[in-house]
Amino acid sequence: MLDSVVIFKLTYFQTFKFNIMTDHDGLKLVYTGSSVDANFIKSILEDNGLGVMVRDSLMESTIAGWASGAPEDACRVFVAEDDFDAADKLIKDYLKSNK
Repeated sequence: MLDSVVIFKLTYFQTFKFNIMTDHDGLKLVYTGSSVDANFIKSILEDNGLGVMVRDSLMESTIAGWASGAPEDACRVFVAEDDFDAADKLIKDYLKSNK
């Protein structure tokens, strides 16, 4: 775990602070892919009442002044550990229907 702390300014001027790590406390990684797919999956999960956090490493690094990561796998979607099974099923159903 890294000791660095990141502060994000979000809409409505809310400030959120959390430690940088692969899995955030209480959250589980459920999907990695492009920004388009990750944000569509985010909307599916939210429509089903699940809380979602999307991390876009390409956008975050661009804002910081450099570009890191490839567009096709820049986004990671996290859900609460308790919601992982439901989120995993919804994502698998979505991906299966897109083939």
